[in-house]
Amino acid sequence: MSWFKLSANEVLKQMDSRREGLSDREAQRRLEEHGPNAIRQGKKVSPWRVLLHQFTSPLIYVLLGALAVTLAIQTWSDAIVIGAVLVINATVGFIQEYRAESAVQSLMEMITPKASAVRDGHDAQIDSAELVPGDIVRVTQGDMVPADVRLLDVASLQVNEAALTGESVPVSKSGEALESADDDLPTGDQKNMAFMGTAVTSGNAVAVVVATGRKTKIGEIAEQVQEAGESDTPLERRIRRLATWITAGILIVAIIAAGVGVLMGRDLYEMILLGVALAVAAIPAGLPIVVTVALALGVRRMAARHAVIRHLPAVDTLGSTTVIVSDKTGTMTQNQMTVRGVFSGGQRFEVTGDAQTLDGELRKDDEQARLREGSSLWHTFLAGALCNEAKIHGEKKGDAVEVEGDPMEGALLVAASKVGLGRDELERRFPRTDVIPFKTERRFMATIHDA
Repeated sequence: MSWFKLSANEVLKQMDSRREGLSDREAQRRLEEHGPNAIRQGKKVSPWRVLLHQFTSPLIYVLLGALAVTLAIQTWSDAIVIGAVLVINATVGFIQEYRAESAVQSLMEMITPKASAVRDGHDAQIDSAELVPGDIVRVTQGDMVPADVRLLDVASLQVNEAALTGESVPVSKSGEALESADDDLPTGDQKNMAFMGTAVTSGNAVAVVVATGRKTKIGEIAEQVQEAGESDTPLERRIRRLATWITAGILIVAIIAAGVGVLMGRDLYEMILLGVALAVAAIPAGLPIVVTVALALGVRRMAARHAVIRHLPAVDTLGSTTVIVSDKTGTMTQNQMTVRGVFSGGQRFEVTGDAQTLDGELRKDDEQARLREGSSLWHTFLAGALCNEAKIHGEKKGDAVEVEGDPMEGALLVAASKVGLGRDELERRFPRTDVIPFKTERRFMATIHDA
C-alpha cells in the first residue's frame, strides 16, 4: 500500500483508526490478528549446538575417521592422541564461540524499547512489541521509531534513516500527502513516512502505525538476511580443499603400500593393517589445533577493540578483505564537518584547526587576522552560531569537542568558537525570541534575537 500518497484522513480511514487512538479491546484483537511488533530472531544460543559446530570442519571429519579406524584395530596410543586433539580443539573453539554468542544474546535482551501510544484518548507508555496497525503514536527527539508509521502532525521533525538508506544526514519530514509520487518511490524519498528502527534527531510528530513486525521495511530486510543463510569463509574453503587432498593422498599411498606388500608375498591382513597404520600416521593431527588457536588469538585481539566475533572463521574473512567500497558518510568516515574557509565582504579567510578541538585561528594571506565586531565577517560568524540548533560540549581551547546535532551546524559552532564567539556568551547577549524551522521547500532556517 502506498501510504505516502494518501492524505492523513484517508490513511486513518483505511486503517479504521482515529486520532483519539484505539481502545484497549480493539488493540488486543489486532495484536492477536497481526502478532507482536517484533522482528523474528534467530534460534537462542544452545551450548550443545555450539559444541557440535566444533566438529563440522573437514579436517575434523578426517580425524574422526582416523579415530574410528584406530579404535577398530585397537592401536590405543594413536587413538588417545587423536582423541586428545579433538577434545582440545573442541574446547578452545567452544569457549570462544559460546562467549561471543552469549554476549550477542545479552545485548539483544537489553533492548526493551517503549512506545508512546494513544489509547482511548490517553497517552500510554507501552512495550513497542504491543503496537498494532492503526495505533496512534507520538515520537519526539531521541526516540526510536517503533514501527512503520504515516506521519499526521509534524513539528520540525528530522529522522536519521541510516539503518535503511546508509545516509547519515537526518531527513526532514512533513505530513503532506505525496499524491503525484510513483508507487515505487524509494524509501529515502517518502518524506511523510517514518520507519521502524530509525532515530528521531529533532522535532516531534503524531503518526499512525501502518505496518508492524515482519511487515515493516526493517523486518523485510531481516527476513531476507535470515533466508540467505550462511556461506563458507575463504579459510573454510581452503581447509576443505586441503582436507580433500590430504585424504586422497593418504588413501593412495596406503593402498599402494599395502598392494606392494601383497605382491611381495606378505600376508594380506598384515598389509591391510600396515596401510591403515600408515594412513593414521600421515594425518596432520596437530593442524586443527594450530588453526583454532590462531583464530582464537584473532578473536581476542578483536575483542580488545570492542568487536564481537561470533564464529572463529569470521576473523579470516575480515583479514582476507582487500577492497572496501563505500560512499556513505558516517560509515567509513567520522561524520564530522569542518569550516576551512569563509568568504565575506569580498574577501576570503582561512580557518585553521579541525573539528575535534577548538584549537585554530582566523588567517588571511598566511597571516593571523583579527575579527572586528560589527564587520561583515563578524556578522557571518554570528549568523552561523545563532541560527543553529546544534550544541557543542567543550568551550575552551584545547578541549575535545563533542557535537550534538547536525554535523554542518556543529561545524559552524566550532568555527565561531575558534574566533572567540562562544555559543553560551552569544545566547546571553542575543537571546532568541522566535524561530522559523528549516523546511525543504523553503530551503532556509531563520531565528529572531533581541539585540
